[in-house]
This record gives sequence, structure tokens and C-alpha cells, in this order.
Amino acid sequence: MKLNKTLILSIITVLLFFTYILSFNSHFTKTDSSVKIQTELVNEKNINRITKFQFRQGNASLYLIKTDDFWVIKTDEESKVAIPADTQKVEAFIKNLTQMRTIRKLSEKITDFNNYGFEDYTTIFLRYYLEDDAFSELTFGGQDFALSTRYLMVPSKALVYELDDSLDKYLDLSVQNWSEPTIISQNVAGKFDETDVQRITVSEKNKEQPVALLYNLSVNEYYTKVSKLLSLRHGGIGESIASDTPELVLKMELGNKKWITLNFFESTEENEFIVISQYYSELLNKKYSFTSKISLWTYNSIKEIIL
Repeated sequence: MKLNKTLILSIITVLLFFTYILSFNSHFTKTDSSVKIQTELVNEKNINRITKFQFRQGNASLYLIKTDDFWVIKTDEESKVAIPADTQKVEAFIKNLTQMRTIRKLSEKITDFNNYGFEDYTTIFLRYYLEDDAFSELTFGGQDFALSTRYLMVPSKALVYELDDSLDKYLDLSVQNWSEPTIISQNVAGKFDETDVQRITVSEKNKEQPVALLYNLSVNEYYTKVSKLLSLRHGGIGESIASDTPELVLKMELGNKKWITLNFFESTEENEFIVISQYYSELLNKKYSFTSKISLWTYNSIKEIIL
């Protein structure tokens, strides 16, 4: 009788142990038995119809807005302040969204949603708009234990899916992640290099006459200076101008009837300058304006190049 009790207790212990293991690995068992689906997150027929993306995470927002043949970034849709986005990265993002992929359906229960990382402070909401202002949403939750997959919810269907991590590099609301890094945009002005810049004139505050950079320089010296200017980077969107009068104005004339004007202002932030960049195309009769910020070191580097 004593032996039987010991045997029964042993069996119960083993059963409890396996029950614990199964409950601890509940996500694994659900994933393993879930339904696989071949689908696109965004219909491929809409690849050229997308006009805007809105990312939201907690209180932070970021907008990617298509403007003619390039994209711009805003942190507030109603703001007039914007900078050029990295158009190639945006196009790669769209291509990723519209490619066929395998996803797994994990849950249809609303009570399970938080188990997959759909809390307000971590969830990333993505809304994309088409030409007719129609929009759809995708909601990205947490990752699996191995950080190799991410959970996805489609609000219109109230379903949770699991997909690979190929979209993770795009789920970042920082301006630096999406912006074209250089102060002078190649996306807005069109691809060009130092040999396409025919003339640069510089106007300093309290100086009567602008100075042309080309004077007293050999061709190679001129191209070297222009190349350095084209490689300099900004630090994101700029807003806080301390004075309405620019400290420095740089005007760049290209050979394709385009002009670029950079206006440098003191910032209300210490060791920072604000750059208002204006792009004008004579052939298209279009003008664009963007506002970025640069460090004091970058501003001094520009002065060393052009003055």
C-alpha cells in the first residue's frame, strides 16, 4: 500500500512537471500549431499609390509624406517644418511591405493581445494612406524570445499574427533613421556632384557684397571644397531660430537650371545652428524649403571651406 502511494505521488509529480513546461512554453506550442498564411502586408497594386505613412509609438509620431518624386519627414503633420527623407529607404520599405511572405495566425482572442506585446508604450502603430485618402493600419507588438520574429495585429480583423524580423529596421520613429543625412539634399535637387556646381556665392551678416567661392581657386581646389560641402551632415529637424537675420547665406547654382540656397541662423539652443535650405527649379518653376539643425562644429567647418 505504501508503495502504491509513492508510485501515485511520483506520477502526479511528473504530470505537474510536464504541465508546467507546457504552460511555460505556451507561445511555442501555439506558434507550432498555428495556421501558416502566404500574404502581402500591403497589396502590391498599391505600391505606387501610397502617399503618406504615419508612425506612432506612445506620444511620439513621425510622418513620411510623398512630395512630387521624393519624400519628406515631419514630426507634426500640421507643421510647416520638414526635412527630406531618404527616398531609397522609403522605397525599400514599401517594397518590403508589398512582397509575398509567410505569416502565422496565433490568436483571435482579444484577451491574448497583451501577451504579445501590444501595450500602449511599446506598440508601434503604422497607418498608410493612398491617393484617395483611404488608409489602412498595421500594429506591431513585441518580439519572440529569440528576437527573430515579431507579432502583428491587423485592427480591422482583430487577429494576431507572427512574421519574420525583416521589417524591424524600419520600425524606428527617429528622424535620423529616415532622413537623408546630408545638409544638401540629392533627392530634392536630383543626383549631382561637385562638377555640376557652376557657381557658389556667399553672403555674411553685416557684409555689403557677396563673395564668389570660385575666384582665386584652381579647378581642383574648387571641386575639393564643393565636395566637402556636399558631404556635411545635419542633426535632424531644426525649429528654434534665435534671430530672423541669417548669419550666413550660401547660394549654389547648378548646371541644370536649379539653385540651392542655405540660410544659417543662430539657434536658441547652445552650440547649434539652424539651416533653412531652399531648392528652386527654373525649368519646373517649383520651390521647396526645409529646416534642419547642425552643430557649431559643422557650422565652423562650412565657414572654413567657403570663407
